[in-house]
Amino acid sequence: GRDRDVAPTSVLAGRRDALTTRATKNPMLKALQEVQGQREIESAKQANLLRRMQRLQEEQRQIKEMDHLRLSELDQVDRKQKFLDDRSKELKAQIQAMQENAEHQLKQHRQEVEAVREKKIQHLDNSVTKLFRSLDKRLDF
Repeated sequence: GRDRDVAPTSVLAGRRDALTTRATKNPMLKALQEVQGQREIESAKQANLLRRMQRLQEEQRQIKEMDHLRLSELDQVDRKQKFLDDRSKELKAQIQAMQENAEHQLKQHRQEVEAVREKKIQHLDNSVTKLFRSLDKRLDF
């Protein structure tokens, strides 16, 4: 296997050397060889450019993909933020309603306590008045 790999390369190299030797003697062949060499160089340059373009296109595609992912992540974050903002507003409204309700109940309770207090004072006042009347009647005797 090894000999077969080496042989064609050396044969080609020998042919190239023979062509080069002949080319230097024949100006037409020399010009043709130069044109052929230029074509090979241009072809190699084109192949390099093509590979570079393909690499750049692949990088561009990856960048677009990453941008798309970032945008969708940002969109998700925005949606989550909006949900949290809406929820926060709902909770604030509920807290506000609970506070107003508590204040109303407290006011009502105070009024009821005050009414009971007034009744007790009135009752005591009546009791004291009765007590004094009965004392007065007793003192009169």
